[in-house]
Amino acid sequence: MLEPADSQEAKEFIKIAFDLSEQFDTPVFLRTTTRVSHSKSIVCLDEPLKEEDKTGIKINAAKYVMVPGNARVRRQVVEKRMAALALFAETFSGNSVEINSTEVGIISSGISYNYAKDAFPDYSFLKLGMVYPLPKGLIRDFAAKVKKLYVVEELDPFFEEQIKAMGIDVTGKDLLPSMNEFDPGIISEAIAGPANTGVTEPLPSVPLRPPNLCPGCPHRGVFYVLGKLGAFVNGDIGCYTLSHMKPLEGLHSTVCMGASISMAHGMSKALKEKGKGRVIAVLGDSTFVHSGITPLINMVYNKSDAVLVICDNSTTAMTGMQEHPATGFTLQGNNTVKLDFEALSRAVGIKQVRTVNPYDLTEVRQVVKEELANSGPSVVIAQAPCVLFPRAKPMIGRKPMRVDAEKCIGCKLCLGLSCSPISWRSFAKMAEGSYVKKTKKQEGIASIESIYCTGCLLCKQLCKSGAIQEEA
Repeated sequence: MLEPADSQEAKEFIKIAFDLSEQFDTPVFLRTTTRVSHSKSIVCLDEPLKEEDKTGIKINAAKYVMVPGNARVRRQVVEKRMAALALFAETFSGNSVEINSTEVGIISSGISYNYAKDAFPDYSFLKLGMVYPLPKGLIRDFAAKVKKLYVVEELDPFFEEQIKAMGIDVTGKDLLPSMNEFDPGIISEAIAGPANTGVTEPLPSVPLRPPNLCPGCPHRGVFYVLGKLGAFVNGDIGCYTLSHMKPLEGLHSTVCMGASISMAHGMSKALKEKGKGRVIAVLGDSTFVHSGITPLINMVYNKSDAVLVICDNSTTAMTGMQEHPATGFTLQGNNTVKLDFEALSRAVGIKQVRTVNPYDLTEVRQVVKEELANSGPSVVIAQAPCVLFPRAKPMIGRKPMRVDAEKCIGCKLCLGLSCSPISWRSFAKMAEGSYVKKTKKQEGIASIESIYCTGCLLCKQLCKSGAIQEEA
């Protein structure tokens, strides 16, 4: 396993990983943490190498067919390979030693090294680029050159435990937290104490802005409805996971990709025996193709009573708008066969399959309620393209919405959509005489920032007073 600390190393370590894989006939992991992946730094490029095409297939059943007899032999190969890699780690160019002060030394890797270096530029450092197998000889040699040794690593004490097992006295999680990410201030305060951190005063607090679904997102209407129905909604991995927060509260569990259907199936079997109603599973189109088809078949086979809602926004939205088998395009943008969710659902045995417009709250509510009342497994496909999808352009030509202050009664129903262009204007913060109360209990009026509004019409459907209209 290699762990880069910046963009340049991420680039170089990829090449090294391929070379190591060839040299030692081994899988190689490149571990990047969130902060390295989200950072930017200058990268120097080399001239592209002209490589000879060596691809091909070689039959070697003794290596690739892991029946017990072959597996026992291959285990010996693995042990020899790891021993050879351990020797290689001692001279690996990605491991570096910086001897400055002999009083204190720090062993670290990845982004934690950068933080520690910022906090204590005068300390000595052993920066590990190969984090498994560890270069034990290099670690022993470095430890012998400093009086006090620290390990700076985020989360679990992997380095610390391995180094202590070598009989080396080292300090790590006794001082440093084992949760969340580090920063230079956390490391400085943990090692040097708060009086010696030199950390500046904290910036003034700003209002919290939790993540939110995009204005015009087709998922919003679906989860607004689900949050009002009272059923337990098993969610999945995707943009729509954000709908668990107030005010939507339309999702009640998210564990891993594909688990929404499996969990809904198991819950429906347990609840059915006790007459406690039905449950819902929700996942996106890309996730359904990736990890939802198999549990859907299991749901049919074992006669589940769960309702599956596929939020089909025609792309893999959360991770970058990639194509998938149900978009009709390859990753290269070429036309291909498009997976038909309705046909697939019926082919595996689902008899109740319905497609709805997620921007029509009445239709979504009616269809989901009907399927919850029916017996047997069912599939509801909420089909509308992602509002950010450049190819679909679902909102082109739509006019933004506005609030007529003369008609708004301050019921706050539109605020329940958690749509970022919609805000609240409190009478308490408005000048006296600039507003007229429509009811005794009215506390303010809603407002829509037209520059962000996509004209999806969800808020208009909720407005009982007719205050929300399209801009002229």
